[in-house]
Amino acid sequence: MKGVKMKQNFMFKKDKEEIKLEKVKKWKVLIADDEEQVHEITKLVLKSVKFNGLKIEFIDTYSEEETKEVLRMTSDIAVLFLDVVMENDDSGLNIVKYLRDELKNNTTQIIMRTGQTFESPPKEIIENYEINDFKEKAGLTSDKLYMSLIQGLRSYKNLDQLNKSKRVLKGIVTVSSDLFLENNSINNFTDNSLKYLISFLDSENIPSSGFAVIEEMGNFKIVAGTFEYSNHINSSLKSAVSEKVYKKIEEAHKEEKSFIEKRELFGYFKSRNGIKNLLYAKTEIDLSEIDKKLLKVFSKQLTSAFENICLKQEIIDTQKEIILKLGEVVETRSKDTANHVLRVSEYSEIIASGLNLGKKQQELLKSASPMHDIGKIGIPDAILKKPGKLTKEEFEIIKNHTTIGFKIFEKSEYQILKAASIIARGHHEKWDGTGYPDGLRGEEIHIFARIVAVADVFDALTNKRVYKAPWGVDDAINLIKKGRGFHFDPKVVDVFLDNLDEILKVKDLYSRV
Repeated sequence: MKGVKMKQNFMFKKDKEEIKLEKVKKWKVLIADDEEQVHEITKLVLKSVKFNGLKIEFIDTYSEEETKEVLRMTSDIAVLFLDVVMENDDSGLNIVKYLRDELKNNTTQIIMRTGQTFESPPKEIIENYEINDFKEKAGLTSDKLYMSLIQGLRSYKNLDQLNKSKRVLKGIVTVSSDLFLENNSINNFTDNSLKYLISFLDSENIPSSGFAVIEEMGNFKIVAGTFEYSNHINSSLKSAVSEKVYKKIEEAHKEEKSFIEKRELFGYFKSRNGIKNLLYAKTEIDLSEIDKKLLKVFSKQLTSAFENICLKQEIIDTQKEIILKLGEVVETRSKDTANHVLRVSEYSEIIASGLNLGKKQQELLKSASPMHDIGKIGIPDAILKKPGKLTKEEFEIIKNHTTIGFKIFEKSEYQILKAASIIARGHHEKWDGTGYPDGLRGEEIHIFARIVAVADVFDALTNKRVYKAPWGVDDAINLIKKGRGFHFDPKVVDVFLDNLDEILKVKDLYSRV
């Protein structure tokens, strides 16, 4: 069996320390025939053919199985010249069934050729097999072969364009669901928008390239990029692109609008609160009018998604600010606890990062942890500010701050407030089950509560309270070490100790004045 002859579509070369993509596109034509002479004659006649300015790339196969393998591995074959009979009498027909039924490829144009002579193509083949043309090899002159190829390429191009349009429309629906997800963020929007935009512009296996930028203090910064722009993330736009592209980005920014040119899209998105995002993408093939119309629809969808995400971000930021202010309200009842919620919040984030919780979880914990003692708002001043040791009855009352805090937020549908309710209720639980209010043990206690437990105790020990003087850092650390596996989650304690330098920097930064 002869090997499959294929050329590589994309060549990469280094030029001035940048990787540049040289795109070499050709129409792929597969010749499937067990006679070497047929391959040679076909390529001799058609080797100089160009269609829409692009040359032909020939792929040769000589058997049924070899042809199926190439079709399986290569989805963008434009035309298949297919012999009816190869190693078996029905090899060609088997290949047609495989391509259409199993691979679900209805785009590749099949020109079936046979060495037999027919007054007309067999009806059973025309009716039962999705071929596009049927030719006798003996009567296939150079002109007829040329016409068959051009007609096949034209049909393939039209079908491919139609399929691309369907993919774009389907992609717009995907954007509608993905970009409007509740857990999306402006950063995710930037990355996902660029990803979808590039996938829309990709045509016939020619990869498009592009970047996303944000405007900061009058300057543009690349925050996402593909191909030649991937090495310029976090760089100034001016240093990474041509003067022409930079001026076009400036134009989109100045006029506050998106526009599409022959091979490029410049997207501009702005939220009500002034957040700005710009996208750029280019392709090596001219955009058709259908492409441009679909991209305009896509851009409008992105604009709506961007506004929606910015609105959600504004709500989240408002929640964070309210939570912090509520925490400070509780603090003001005792001057000895100044900056306590800020320090606990920062400590918690450091520990969460060390435990490899996801970025979203880290941010959620940091935002919600200031509410760990919100329930103290329901504890009488006589107990909360008592300078001496609490009685047993008074301690039972102060323990209620965990359930009071939980009830304040328990019915909220917002993630931050849900997390706050969990932390408020669980931060006095103990690893061995002797804590309150529920006597949970081990991993029954939510990880957020286990983290805040360590952060809260360390900060409470090392700062002055109405009932005690501040402990030294070493004494506080020793107590936490002793509580490892009893009071505290061992893993949380280990991460706390591993990140002690960072913890102490935060402590100094937010020291009470």
